[in-house]
Amino acid sequence: MSTYKYNFFFFFFLLNTSWHLSADEKNEIIFSKGVTDTYQSEAIAFGLFDEISSQFKYFVQDSHFIYGSKKLNFQVEFNTAYVDLNLDGQNEVLVEVVTSGLCGSSGCTTYLLEKRMKENIDLNQTNGSWEWIKIGEFFGFRFDTVSSKENYGYLSMVGLSEFYNYECYYQNNLDKYECKTNKK
Repeated sequence: MSTYKYNFFFFFFLLNTSWHLSADEKNEIIFSKGVTDTYQSEAIAFGLFDEISSQFKYFVQDSHFIYGSKKLNFQVEFNTAYVDLNLDGQNEVLVEVVTSGLCGSSGCTTYLLEKRMKENIDLNQTNGSWEWIKIGEFFGFRFDTVSSKENYGYLSMVGLSEFYNYECYYQNNLDKYECKTNKK
């Protein structure tokens, strides 16, 4: 067999090999403290600007600074993770935002951000053709695995809290993830 035929069959084999999770398989979601690269920075800057600026406004005008504080000590920290939930080769970004207005006794708010091509744009345009969309907002638990269960082309995620198990599925009609809870 010629090298060309061998390479063709090898390529064909790789092409047909399933890279998806098997029915019982789960992939661990690993959060990092802070932002690890510019892709995550871009996701936060464009996907969470409204949430972060709203928390800053609350801090300044309603909860702390307005009552005579001599320092403006507003702090925001992030815990981030990558996950390709729709298997398109482009990672979605999970961002846990740690700041006074988004955290409570149960934990902090975690957002799921997806980078999408803007609608109604000129395909020859390269600047500003992408946007970050918030497709999930979760409070009181952290995701630990991606499940092989699929809904509308997106994999589900599994999380835990002190008393509950969470399984979150993409809901096409809402264009976001919704969660079901079960007591432990």
